[in-house]
Amino acid sequence: MTDPQAAADPSVCYRHPDRQSWVLCQRCGRTICPECQILAPVGVQCPECVREAGGSVKWQPTGGSSLQKAARRRSRPRWVQNTLGLLHPDSNAPVLTYGILGASVLFWLIGFFTANLPATFLAAFPAKEIAWQVWRYFTSVLIFPAILDFRVVLSFLLSCVFFFLIAPSAERSFGRSRFLLVFASGAVVGSAASVVFGYDGYGFSGALFGLLAGFFIVQRSMGGVGTQLLIIVALNVVISIALGGNLAMLFGGLIGGGLAAFIIGRFEYRARSKPSTPIALIIAIWVVAIAAATVRLLAIAPAGVGG
Repeated sequence: MTDPQAAADPSVCYRHPDRQSWVLCQRCGRTICPECQILAPVGVQCPECVREAGGSVKWQPTGGSSLQKAARRRSRPRWVQNTLGLLHPDSNAPVLTYGILGASVLFWLIGFFTANLPATFLAAFPAKEIAWQVWRYFTSVLIFPAILDFRVVLSFLLSCVFFFLIAPSAERSFGRSRFLLVFASGAVVGSAASVVFGYDGYGFSGALFGLLAGFFIVQRSMGGVGTQLLIIVALNVVISIALGGNLAMLFGGLIGGGLAAFIIGRFEYRARSKPSTPIALIIAIWVVAIAAATVRLLAIAPAGVGG
């Protein structure tokens, strides 16, 4: 039905005077909004012209689906809209950082009520019984022993603080996929190095140092010096030594993350390089590190997990 007020104003839809539009029906010339625009063999027509055509034109509002989707989005609760916004590929929010940090805290808290069950099944230990449990080199980064000891708790809290300060910037700078590759490389190589040198492998240290190495590689490739990063690395090493930390994991993470960042920068933007080349090379680093740890574990006498 034509609205008299809309008929006098050519800038609004003749059926919906509250909707501004500049699209005209190809038959009658009246203004129609997206909901009233119906696809015709040539251009769009209004609903009344379609009826007059005797149904020869397919009824398919051009903006109907988009309007319905927009309405559904508006009807969602605010927290759902915010969550979906964070997960959108174009979002700049460091969702991987938040997810990793949240999972680590959750596993740590669960450990207090389950006699360290997450550490028992997910951390890397120098014990022959876990020689073929390769998933531990990937999951150990999320694990920290649930022990009410001042030094252990302080070490966990400091790791979380440093990770929260460094990882979001790394995720935004690298992008989520590159961040995940560098992070995983630091975690895997760091955990494997821990096992090779006879230490328990767990916590953010290896992955965190891998991200720092990645930052350093990027800065050097852009002509920077990276002095601040070297100071941060040195500070973390000093803190780790003071708290009886695992230096094998720190330097293993540095090597793993640095190699991953170097490979990504070296091959990702080469014209002749396949997109899968950097990923294949990084996975090869993981395989070598895990193989070295496995050989080391098979060469030692059986021991209790965590012993």
